[in-house]
Amino acid sequence: YYYAFEKMEARRHLTVGWIYFIFGWLSLFVINGIICFMLTPGDWLNTNNFWDGFFNPTFWPALFFRTFLAVIFAGLFGFITAIFEKNTNLRQKLTRHCARFLLIPFGFMLLCGWWYISALPEAPAAIIFLRSPEIPPYLRTFLIISPLLFVGGIIMALRLPVAIKKPLAFLLLVIGLMYM
Repeated sequence: YYYAFEKMEARRHLTVGWIYFIFGWLSLFVINGIICFMLTPGDWLNTNNFWDGFFNPTFWPALFFRTFLAVIFAGLFGFITAIFEKNTNLRQKLTRHCARFLLIPFGFMLLCGWWYISALPEAPAAIIFLRSPEIPPYLRTFLIISPLLFVGGIIMALRLPVAIKKPLAFLLLVIGLMYM
């Protein structure tokens, strides 16, 4: 995809990009069904029906949560690309565009995270939140990182010198990867 930028007509290149996006998201869809089944098999325990296991109680909230998180990552990686643009006006447009990829899905991601937690049956929720020693530090970190990312995205959208935006873009990417 990258090497074809100068060799392929723009419309065809965009089509290839959309195909890449669609199949990438479909892989998220399938992997999400498998991962969620392992935590919440749902009615599959009674029916042994594939679709009951795949579309389990946490499938939809986790799918939307992961989708919004992926869009946020696109914005964070987009900042890295944008800050190296030489044209000042184009750089500003790109960083504002990438800020939308970070800021708009942010609230939706948090709502879907709450939806996901609400969809967990009592037993898995107790194991995750009450008996797992790894989760409380993760949740505390998540509560600190979330506002930092959001405020950082707002700052990136402002018209600031590139000397400020470059280190901030890399810092936001590192902070965003801490979500993982």
